[in-house]
Amino acid sequence: MTANFVIEAKKLFISYRRSDAESHAREIYRAITDVLPPANVFFDQESIPPGVNFLEFLDARVAGCDVLLALIGSGWIDAIAEGSETRRLDSSDDLVRRELRMGLERGITFVPVLLDGAGMPDTSKLPDDLKGLVWQNAVHLSGSSINSDVVQLLTRTGIINRAAREVYEAAVGGNADAMGRLADAYAYGRSNRGAIDEDDDTAPLYSDRARQWLELASRVGNAKHWQTLGLRYWWGGSDWKFMHNPKMGRELLERAHNHSPTFDTAYSLAKCYELEAPEKVMALWRFMDDVHPNDAYLKEKIASFYIEGKGVKMDVFKARHWYKRALSAQKIRPQSGDSESLQRQIKDCDDKIAKMGIMLRIMGRFGSS
Repeated sequence: MTANFVIEAKKLFISYRRSDAESHAREIYRAITDVLPPANVFFDQESIPPGVNFLEFLDARVAGCDVLLALIGSGWIDAIAEGSETRRLDSSDDLVRRELRMGLERGITFVPVLLDGAGMPDTSKLPDDLKGLVWQNAVHLSGSSINSDVVQLLTRTGIINRAAREVYEAAVGGNADAMGRLADAYAYGRSNRGAIDEDDDTAPLYSDRARQWLELASRVGNAKHWQTLGLRYWWGGSDWKFMHNPKMGRELLERAHNHSPTFDTAYSLAKCYELEAPEKVMALWRFMDDVHPNDAYLKEKIASFYIEGKGVKMDVFKARHWYKRALSAQKIRPQSGDSESLQRQIKDCDDKIAKMGIMLRIMGRFGSS
């Protein structure tokens, strides 16, 4: 993840007239919410909770948005109120006029979106409070290329930058690694990943998008993606909003390890098995030891299993054997481990073995009398 990979936590307001652009508006909303969470995008009555004053709610959403998209089709300027011969825009109570007026007054990013070849409205046909609309830099959007046009629009408005756009397009194209990068971008803050600023209390959480992209990556990807998703299910976590599902997590980790066994897959699966299937742990640790034969920590860990009888039969002789191997590995490749601690462990094993010998002799003496 590079520092210039940015998906901004901005809020959008989509203004449109149903008689003019309903089908386009729905497609644009769908394309935008492929990138941003629906909670960040206001779209018609579907975004208004039941039982609230819709005028106050509309005003609040326009007042709180970062970008307003004014969808303008061929019938926008001359739309007539139902049962009347009066243009909708000529009424001060017209909701579209109200939304656009507030957006222009606020001075936010205001984008006229001209649909399927529609032109910018003639100033003479606009009410005075909307004449400023014609000076806003417009974009053209075609119904035949809405997805790519919307991504371009989000790039031009600064919601995603070029690097994020390239990764997003690669993810949509089926690249599992790009899907994983998007999942990280949505889950973590700019402070540590150069993505969404989660440390800002005013920024929305993007965990739903993170989970969706990671799950998709695991479907089309490989063992690396299965392992990542498996760990998320195993541990759960508030940052990605994953339910704690050990069974699902273990199944994905087993799938990853069986397909492409690596040190990382073995370690992840061993952490799962420690609680649910301790008898399987030893084989995984032995595998990891084969992968890194000079790692003292791995050998010390195996020794501890024999000392504790953790998933294996308690055996002080085998424990001593593995502590000795750990000490030898520590001398070959000094690590953070403590040689003196390993020597004490070996001495403890020797003491236990000596005591076992004494007990066996005592038992033998009584047995022969």
